[in-house]
Amino acid sequence: IDMSELPDELVARKPSRWKRILGAYVYSAVTSFVDLSQCEERVLFTDAHETTHALLPWHEDTYYLDDEGRLFREVKEELEAEANLGAALIIFQNGRFHERALDYERTINTPILLAGDFGASCHATIRHYVEYHPDAVALAICGRYPTNGCVPVWTCVESPRFRERFGALERRLPVLPLGGETRLGQLVAEARRSPLTPPSCSVRLRDLRGEGTAFTAEAFFNRYCIFVMLAPRVRVRTGRRVKLRVG
Repeated sequence: IDMSELPDELVARKPSRWKRILGAYVYSAVTSFVDLSQCEERVLFTDAHETTHALLPWHEDTYYLDDEGRLFREVKEELEAEANLGAALIIFQNGRFHERALDYERTINTPILLAGDFGASCHATIRHYVEYHPDAVALAICGRYPTNGCVPVWTCVESPRFRERFGALERRLPVLPLGGETRLGQLVAEARRSPLTPPSCSVRLRDLRGEGTAFTAEAFFNRYCIFVMLAPRVRVRTGRRVKLRVG
């Protein structure tokens, strides 16, 4: 039901720091409420998030209220993190997304290509693509406003294989230099200027044993944040080629 019909007594419980309530689930009424004025991708995610609250019996409570922070940012509350995970599994149909994605070449353009087919944002799709990829891939999600010549790294996600071999990416990338001499810095700067993904560059990372491995770095700017994806470099590309056009 649209959020405009949320009972007044629940609206009154909204924390003062919240701008607005985007989703809610009321167990006593077996009803979820969603702000339908959001874009389609956010409506779908909010609906799936509230559905997960209803599906998990240990979430049962009087009500759940969710704002933008709980739905679309990093959350530390365990139940909210579980609801976000459940929403992703509903939207991407568990393993079905990767069954399709792995038919294409391993590139950041693949999740961008498939996002619309699953009704998801590019942000959510790129993250899901990396987080559950069978290869050693990682992703840094960065802010768009530089400080002292660097852009902040908001969060990093890694595939299980990357984490097992290389550890957490966030320990290697507390910030990303913008431009300058480094290849990653030049890649990020070019991504900020381009509506498409700029040509990739090569970087090297040392694994937990100290052995160096060549990675291909790609970047994409969705006008809100910058995504930098790292994947092991290969000499021969496999899978169906991906071509994206502006818009």
